[in-house]
Amino acid sequence: MAFRINYNYLANFTLTQLHNTEKQLNKVVTQLSSGRRIVTAADDVSGYNIVQRMTRVSKGIEQGIMNAQDGISLTQVALAATQQMIDNYQVVRQKALQAANETVNPDERKQISIEIAKIIEAMDQLARSVDFNEFKLFDSKALKNKGVHSFSQTYKLSNGTYVSITMFQFMIQYGPAAASGATSFGATGVGDNRIFAPTFTDTIFSNVLGIKVQDANYVSIASQLQTSYGFGSGATESKILKFAARVQDLINILSDQAANMGSTINQLNSIVAFNEQAKTTIDEATSRIRDVDFAKATAKFQKLQILMQSGTAMLAQANQLPQYALRLIGG
Repeated sequence: MAFRINYNYLANFTLTQLHNTEKQLNKVVTQLSSGRRIVTAADDVSGYNIVQRMTRVSKGIEQGIMNAQDGISLTQVALAATQQMIDNYQVVRQKALQAANETVNPDERKQISIEIAKIIEAMDQLARSVDFNEFKLFDSKALKNKGVHSFSQTYKLSNGTYVSITMFQFMIQYGPAAASGATSFGATGVGDNRIFAPTFTDTIFSNVLGIKVQDANYVSIASQLQTSYGFGSGATESKILKFAARVQDLINILSDQAANMGSTINQLNSIVAFNEQAKTTIDEATSRIRDVDFAKATAKFQKLQILMQSGTAMLAQANQLPQYALRLIGG
């Protein structure tokens, strides 16, 4: 047996093992304190890369859910306004049918025309004021100035004529692939962009009712009713019924668009439900790669603590070995 005091193999070997144990213990402590198995890219290079990609997708879906929910809110505002218009124009049609009755005298018809004119004026003002996040939803010029895409839809009226209504589309980017560069509107849209199209128009009343509504007060509108549709003197049933038919056309158009908005809300709700499930699945997969298994980590922590204690004790013993050489000198 050789004794050397300039080199202590056992002490160096024990110290190396102790350093390795310390590194592992530090890593486990970091994992337990952060809750993550992968704290830095050095912990698991491939796992870190996968986690970052999956996190990107999850964040994209999360924002997409909020985007779709914003779309639902906007559509609900437009739908509520449209429903109010439908309800009010049901009243207008009812009043027109009342005025067509031969038992109603000319003065009463004029009063009915004033009542109808006030409703039309109020609905025009409503269409100009419906707002969501500074978007005037029924004001085509205001929306066009904000860069919202417009399109036209043609309706056939009861008298056989056609009227073109200006409407608008918003593009909702609801999925992570929306960043692929797909920015087209309407039927040409690709990728994960989805379109919802509430009724956007500021000319629908004038176009369908056949009376000048824009910039006209209820007195002017009532005068037009009395002149064009027989609500004044010399009234005829047929003229008033023509106006009632126009109102029915307007109700039909508004009802069609209300139905479109309802289906849009259902579509966006389906998108939200699907994306929430997709995000849950992706987050679960990400967690399996990124997050630490506490049961496994705590067991390893206990093992490494014992190794640290035993390694420290053995290092102390190894450091005592060169002292045995003193016995040879003393002997």
